[in-house]
Order: sequence, then C-alpha cells, then structure tokens
Amino acid sequence: MKTIIMVLVIAVVALSCSKNEKPIKGFVYEVNVDFNILNQNGEDLLNSKTSGYFPFEDMKLFYLINGEKVEVFDPNLDFPRSIMLITETSPYTLRCFTSSSEEGFTHEENGLKIGTATAYLQLNVNDTDTLITEWTSGDYSFVNSEIWYNGEFHERGSKFQIIK
Repeated sequence: MKTIIMVLVIAVVALSCSKNEKPIKGFVYEVNVDFNILNQNGEDLLNSKTSGYFPFEDMKLFYLINGEKVEVFDPNLDFPRSIMLITETSPYTLRCFTSSSEEGFTHEENGLKIGTATAYLQLNVNDTDTLITEWTSGDYSFVNSEIWYNGEFHERGSKFQIIK
C-alpha cells in the first residue's frame, strides 16, 4: 500500500511540473494615491466633525477614457467607486485608485510601457480636482511612477496634503 501511495505522489509531482512555464516573479500593482484634505487652518476636511467637510458619500471618481469622463463604479469591488476613506489616521486619509488601463500608452523605454492616466475626483457638486499619473508597466508590474494633483507634483508612494 505504501508503494502505491509513493508512486502516486511521485506521478502527481512529476506531472505538475512544466518546463515551459515562466517562473512567477511576483506582481507589483501600485495604483493608489493617498492624501489628506485640510482647510487653511489645518483642519481635516474629510472628518464630519469639521465645519465645511466633504462628505465621503458624495464623492465620485471619474476616469478620462477615450476623451470622455466616465464615472467609476464596479459593485463587485471592495471599494466600488475606487476611493476609500481611511479613518484610522489623523487627519483622515483619502485613497484614490487610479486607472490601470494601458489606454494612455505614450512610449516604451527599456522594455517598459509608459503612459499617462487622468482621473477627476468630485469632492462635491461644486469642487472637482484633477489627478494625473504617469504609469510604468512591465511583465509583472503596473505602477504610478509620477503623480500630479491639480497640477502640483507629488512623490510616488508618499502621502501628501491638499489645502482647500
């Protein structure tokens, strides 16, 4: 009985290996942009306790696709509007997930595709901000390499503050 089990185990292991498969090197997928929104007095405009705050429920994100603003909404995602409010930080942090479409492809460098994506964050019916990212895409990655919020450059991977 032990011999039969051993033969089955060896057969399964041998058959599961393929010399034609590419090794998985891991996938880097970094399309989120984190920031705080403060008023001129440094008060948190994402917190409902602040006068004149921006209600998260009213916010919408739009991607520029084929020259048109398209509202982002996918009920199958954890964050259907591709934005989330992080209340564990002080001040609160808003996280926007930018487009990971290669539609904005502009050129290639060193085997990597490079392009831009534009998103519009509607904070309320009167206030919409522009988020432009330059992205880099490779075999196992899609990363926002540069970020501009309302025309102001911000370092990738670092949280920044917007003053309203």
